[in-house]
Amino acid sequence: MFATRARDYSAAEAIAARWLWREVQILNVRNLGVGDYWDVYLRRRYLIAQGIVDRDRFGAMGWSRAANISAFITCSSDRLQAVSGGAGISDG
Repeated sequence: MFATRARDYSAAEAIAARWLWREVQILNVRNLGVGDYWDVYLRRRYLIAQGIVDRDRFGAMGWSRAANISAFITCSSDRLQAVSGGAGISDG
C-alpha cells in the first residue's frame, strides 16, 4: 500500500499492529489468504479514516506470497482499483 502522505505512528498503533498480526496468523490456519485479506481491509479502512489515502484510488501489489495475497484480494473484494503481483507461489 502506498500512502499519499507520511506520518509517525504512536506506541498504541504499534501495539495494535502487533495484535492484528497475531489475529491474521490465526485466521490463516487452514484458510490461507483470509487473514491476509482482513489485514489489508482493516488497514485500508484505517488509512482512509485518517485521510492518508483516497478510497477511490487504492491498490495493492506484492511479490511471492504477497502476490498470492494480492490475487486473493482481487477475487474477494471490489474495493481495490489496481492490483499487481509477481512471482506468486505455486503448487508445482
